[in-house]
Amino acid sequence: MRRLNTWIVAMVLAGLLGGCGGAPQAAVPAGAPELGLRAEMLLVTPATGPLTHVRVYNHSAQAFTGVLEVDYPEGWKLNKTAQAIQVAPGQTIRVPFAIEKGVNAPDNSYRAKLRVLPAAGKPPVTKRDQRIVCTSAPYLDIQVDGKADDWKDSIPATWWTYGRSTVVRTAWTKRTFSVLVEVGEDKHTPMADGPMVYPDAVQIAIAPRDAKLPEKAGDKAGRHEMLLAAAPDGPRCLVLARADQPVRGAADALNKPVDPLALETMPGAKLAIWREKETTFYELSVPVKQLTPIEPEPGREFCFSVLVHDGDSLTRRDWGVGAGLWPIQRLRMAWTPWKGGCWTQTPAFDSRIEWGFCSSAQ
Repeated sequence: MRRLNTWIVAMVLAGLLGGCGGAPQAAVPAGAPELGLRAEMLLVTPATGPLTHVRVYNHSAQAFTGVLEVDYPEGWKLNKTAQAIQVAPGQTIRVPFAIEKGVNAPDNSYRAKLRVLPAAGKPPVTKRDQRIVCTSAPYLDIQVDGKADDWKDSIPATWWTYGRSTVVRTAWTKRTFSVLVEVGEDKHTPMADGPMVYPDAVQIAIAPRDAKLPEKAGDKAGRHEMLLAAAPDGPRCLVLARADQPVRGAADALNKPVDPLALETMPGAKLAIWREKETTFYELSVPVKQLTPIEPEPGREFCFSVLVHDGDSLTRRDWGVGAGLWPIQRLRMAWTPWKGGCWTQTPAFDSRIEWGFCSSAQ
């Protein structure tokens, strides 16, 4: 029993100490289930036998004791499929499971069925069926040339919004961090000088694993944030936030957005934007030295997320949806608002979502 209690304390501390996809900070909506469940994304491919985690958040005012059960794809073998948990009010814990045998899927999509039973053996308090993916950047030397052929050994993370797909791929070397975003859309609208237009653009956030969100304007952003868009003078990677600099007005996205055309261009960044049929491609490479304190290394975790602004339909696509974040993880301070972006009264999801560096996609 002492070993079990020690293990539980360690899990609770892991939840309290923050990191990618840290403890929820927004108000709990009325009618929310007593517990929130979320299977984390895999940071290496399943066939390599990674350690994975399930997050459990206690919404209630009462401590919870029970059992967490998990069911991953057929043919997989885990070291265990159930674990005892204790969650204090307002706490998030990370429950580890080791994948002893996993199978890589061509589409990089895997089911995860979660449920919790209370200690008294009553019907499940809550359950969740979720799709997870491997979110990892393999070592690849990408040439930004307006062609996607050198991304064939990358790992795609795909999600759907309003019937449209978005695919994100990442890669790294010791010198560069690269991203390819594929946006399914009928047409592409660039930025323009003069009257307000709603352009199509991609917003990226990258941060160290232990990043903290700013609580007010003037706090350090804690993340690097970039806006990828076709500006009047060509494709530009614009700097919205630097990890060690004050955040810009993120508490009030509707009234205080920044002017994107007044932003600096990321030094050394290379960006290509092109269309193929009904897909717009954004191919980016950024010098690693511009992303301090992030240092790529196989097995190292960091935080990463993407927002796609579809100006034609005035809709926003959020990787937080694909990653299965909880509604209470919609946070005003998670992203920097800019003029022409698809901002609404509903905040975007937390930009600190688990991602990893790996040596290869195999």
